[in-house]
Amino acid sequence: MPEYFTDLKYSIHAKFTTFERFTEQNSTS
Repeated sequence: MPEYFTDLKYSIHAKFTTFERFTEQNSTS
């Protein structure tokens, strides 16, 4: 697996994780 593909995968995963946490905080409060 190329390195740039791994970096892209991790960056996308991080974005989705941050978005989920952001949505959780908004729905809670």
